Amino acid sequence: MTRRALGWRSNNLTTNQYRGALMTPDEHLAYHRELARELAEAAKTGDRVDAFSIARPLRCDMGHWLHHDGVDELGDGPLYREAVERHNEFHKAAELVAKAVNVRSSESQRMMAPGSTFAIALNGLEMLTIKLNRALKGQRVA
Repeated sequence: MTRRALGWRSNNLTTNQYRGALMTPDEHLAYHRELARELAEAAKTGDRVDAFSIARPLRCDMGHWLHHDGVDELGDGPLYREAVERHNEFHKAAELVAKAVNVRSSESQRMMAPGSTFAIALNGLEMLTIKLNRALKGQRVA
């Protein structure tokens, strides 16, 4: 069995070392979709994943962006707070799935099914991406 790091960043990065500021909201979403795909693959194959890193929103580029450049670009208003909340919710749901995958729980695949907490959290990031794209282009965000 392999232990997948899933490309998550080390917690010791400085603000200048992370890619978050260079990524678009769509690229941040793609990064989280890749995590979902790899969790689903690990659930099927029995591979272990790095649940500790997955559980930490600041270990990914979007988390770094939100807590550094994102707050400057978005301001500390409702959209920024929604972004932080949805991002944290996704990582919490991903952590639960990762832990289930690591103990080879038969529930791990069900935990990623449509309508699950994990699927709803991923969908929340997808909706958030639309809002972030509009806000960063200077368009009105509903």
